[in-house]
Amino acid sequence: MLTHSYVPAEATQTVIGPTVKDKNGPLSDVSNYRPIALVTIFSKIFEHLLLNRMFDYLHTSDHRFGFKRGHSTLMPVG
Repeated sequence: MLTHSYVPAEATQTVIGPTVKDKNGPLSDVSNYRPIALVTIFSKIFEHLLLNRMFDYLHTSDHRFGFKRGHSTLMPVG
C-alpha cells in the first residue's frame, strides 16, 4: 500500500452508527445523538503499525499537552 500509494476500498469501509449523548434526555430528539465511526480491524492495525514506524518523526510544540505520551491536559494549570 505504501509503495504503490493505493489503499483497497475494503480497507476504507466504515459504518456510521448513532450514540446517545444524554441518556436522561429525550431519545426521540435527533440532536441528542452523535455519530460514531466503526472502522475495520485491518484499518486499525495498519494505523497502529504506521504510527509505530513514524512516531519518532512526529513532533509537536512543547506547549501542546493533550494526546501526548507522558503529558496531561492538566499540566499547564499546575
